[in-house]
Amino acid sequence: MLRDRIAATRIVPTPEERAELLRLGKLCNHDVNDLITVVVPETYKSWLRKARSNIGFKRSGRRRIVEAIRRLINRIAGENRDWSYRRVCGELKKLGIFIGDTTVRNIMIEDDLGPSMVRRYDKLVPPL
Repeated sequence: MLRDRIAATRIVPTPEERAELLRLGKLCNHDVNDLITVVVPETYKSWLRKARSNIGFKRSGRRRIVEAIRRLINRIAGENRDWSYRRVCGELKKLGIFIGDTTVRNIMIEDDLGPSMVRRYDKLVPPL
């Protein structure tokens, strides 16, 4: 893992990569101040402290929405194809599930659900 091979400005190693770096650091007695360029040596030392005290690595980022809620959103939106994401969110709130409008919208977009973009008009308005 060399910094010049990775185009990103900030590297966030996965727990597996952290464990591999700790394993490689153990081979050189954890004297990695001049060897490691992927992370700051202080970060490596904090990983080492956590590993010695048996504190597991946590994944960074936001937790995913529970699969049961995703299935419920798919069911509500699938049965009511004309409903927008705001209406689906309102129905979830009636059921006691508080979730953001944007989250519901993103789930509906991912699963290709939502109202069709073509509006249906049953009655034609006569011209004036």
